[in-house]
Amino acid sequence: MANTYESELNHFYTVSEVADDLHLSRTTMYKLIKVKNFPFIRIGSKTLIPKDAYQEWLKENRNNKIII
Repeated sequence: MANTYESELNHFYTVSEVADDLHLSRTTMYKLIKVKNFPFIRIGSKTLIPKDAYQEWLKENRNNKIII
């Protein structure tokens, strides 16, 4: 059971991981999550970003200016 849970978590980034990738603070990252089209899910109080959806969001928004 634990192995299945851990393997499922491999499909997600944490907020901190994406914040580091984008060179943002965690606070700014949570503001970005509130943007209409940013992909995330909540499991209880944990916020996770699906890896595939995040990569697609990066491609789609590469040339867009996002104001937070």
